[in-house]
Amino acid sequence: IFQYTWLHPVWTGMEGIEAYAWMVPIFSFSLLSALALDYDIFLLTRIAELRSKGYGDRAAVIKGVYKTGRIISFAGIVMALNFGGLMFTSVVLLNQFGFVALVAVLVDTFVVRPFMVPALMSALPSAVWWPRKFERDDRDLDDMDH
Repeated sequence: IFQYTWLHPVWTGMEGIEAYAWMVPIFSFSLLSALALDYDIFLLTRIAELRSKGYGDRAAVIKGVYKTGRIISFAGIVMALNFGGLMFTSVVLLNQFGFVALVAVLVDTFVVRPFMVPALMSALPSAVWWPRKFERDDRDLDDMDH
């Protein structure tokens, strides 16, 4: 995007910049890994809590995503707005970092957390919790209010 000048027509602050700052991937990977783990721990802790209360794998995943979805979505929107604000600075390094972080947070918030994590947890239920064992799973989605 930066080295090929794809956004230059709409992002006039990048005129004349045809390179990618070498520090951006390093800082982006470190910070975005920490943010993704934070969201992941929040979601998976809720799902593990529901499993320990007797919900089955499918019910725990659905209810866990239902209970944490709004919080994770709003946190992702706030983080995206914060990182998007960096794109308005005149420092090229911050422009590039802001764009990379903005896209990564939005993908993590609206693709990975609500779709990919539940899909993997539903496809591989026994591998997700290994070596931990849960009690019998006799509760289902009908008990959604509790």
